[in-house]
Amino acid sequence: MGPSGLKYGCIIAALFCALISNAQQLNIPLNHTMNIGWERVIADSDSLSFHSGFKPLIENSIIDYGKFQEYHKTQVKKHFAWFFKDSNWLKRKFKWENLFEKRGEDFYFDVNPLFYLEYGRDLANDNSMKFFKNGRGVIVNGHLTEKVSFSTSFMENQMYLPTYLRNYSDAISSQYFNGAVLRPESPIVPGQGRVKRYGTLNRQYDFAYAQGYVSYSPTSTMNFQFGNGKLFIGDGYRSVLLSDNSFSFPHLRFTGSFLKGRMQYTVVHAALQNMIRMREFSSPEGLFEKKAASFMYLSFQVNKKLQLGLFEGAMHRRHSDDQKLLPVDVFNLQPLIGLNFIRRGFINQNGNVLLGANFKYKPFRKSYFYGQLATDDPSNGRWAYQLGAKWFDAFKTKNLFFQLEIDHTAKAFYTGLSGRVNYAHFNQPLALTGGGGTFETIFRGYYRTDDYFYEVRFHYQTYRSYSGSNQVGKDVFLPSDAYSDPSIPSAMAHLFYRDISFGYILNPLYNMHLLIGWFHRDLRSVEAPYKTSYLYIGFRTSLSNFYYDI
Repeated sequence: MGPSGLKYGCIIAALFCALISNAQQLNIPLNHTMNIGWERVIADSDSLSFHSGFKPLIENSIIDYGKFQEYHKTQVKKHFAWFFKDSNWLKRKFKWENLFEKRGEDFYFDVNPLFYLEYGRDLANDNSMKFFKNGRGVIVNGHLTEKVSFSTSFMENQMYLPTYLRNYSDAISSQYFNGAVLRPESPIVPGQGRVKRYGTLNRQYDFAYAQGYVSYSPTSTMNFQFGNGKLFIGDGYRSVLLSDNSFSFPHLRFTGSFLKGRMQYTVVHAALQNMIRMREFSSPEGLFEKKAASFMYLSFQVNKKLQLGLFEGAMHRRHSDDQKLLPVDVFNLQPLIGLNFIRRGFINQNGNVLLGANFKYKPFRKSYFYGQLATDDPSNGRWAYQLGAKWFDAFKTKNLFFQLEIDHTAKAFYTGLSGRVNYAHFNQPLALTGGGGTFETIFRGYYRTDDYFYEVRFHYQTYRSYSGSNQVGKDVFLPSDAYSDPSIPSAMAHLFYRDISFGYILNPLYNMHLLIGWFHRDLRSVEAPYKTSYLYIGFRTSLSNFYYDI
């Protein structure tokens, strides 16, 4: 079964198991803004109460899906009393209830809509064009008694993206062989998959994607999940270890808690893809090259103030350069952290390994520091790091949140001896969005009062830019030993990105909100400077992260 078949098999399995099993171990939605609510409640303690390094978080004794909803629901101010009584069905569904919900003595089931509706204009260029995002879908969650939970979602989308995002989607497009030469095929929207073009000049995109998982806990300290989705390691906005930057992928995940909860161990085996078509195929469309990955994370609760985590991420080659399928190496399925590195080292022809550490330190109530350190070839100076801080109820102002973060990767970080075994999936880096050789500073501010919210983000990123398509050191799909021609002009690129938005939360249970915002993107590189000044209005139910700040 290919990755596509496996993906939809996961969704079907989730629904099937939900009908025959009993469960209560859902994942907490992986969305930076939505998670501020429950993080604020947890941060009110003077100690770290549970392991938060590997996301999405699984329900635990401190925070479960019901409490997660309550943390948001209790902030709802029941507006529109002059027009709708609180007992009105429409008001309840729009303001504080799930669209459909069924509770029993030993089960729970809810259904909610998903929207991503947006209209915008680029005031800096293409001012006559009407850009839009039109996504509609549904999400279903459920648990029945104590053993098995499930979640499944589906989104159908049409988009007309601003020029810089279209250019990026084209740059990471899937490829096919025309003779011996690779040619671009279908664009890939960042984090959302391959698209079909339509409309005027084929500039509009149509695509769909599905996610889902089955979650089984045989004991209170063990959990197994099988599904198709995204993962994230760390407490930051970015991650240099593993993030939700790329597209969803099928994976099997084990999480175990030991030493009375002081240690947590997570093992993930995943099926990834290089978006390069197979030359020989019998199906209507050629399949894409496969590769496999293993992610292992060991978290320690050192004391009530400090958590430390150790990470190993390993890529396993499945196809040779001439696209011959390689035999499965059973050793790649082993579950012990560090063994892939001991066996293979950092980089070889059959894969590469990234080692890293993650920490979270909470010296005060309402705030904590976090960071990461990683390497995938220390002998060549290939290191990455992250440092950051979060401050809740800042300046003693309820629901005022600040975050400051710095991320850096060395030149050629995430690359392999071949582009076929790099640290990437669906033509995007698996971790830091900028790839190798980047330095980024991020500031986030968020304030909520009643049902209104205000959010700002400022990014500043630098990297070495080369004239032409080959961005040596930054592009993770170039071989690790690639070098630049001295005759090709280069310069330090400076990317300034700022996003300011204001909105009204309609239903906080699944983050349904209206908003109006503006982002300004200014890229100064070896090529001609390019600016985007995008004014937008939207209606969203945001349960995932989409990184357009690139």
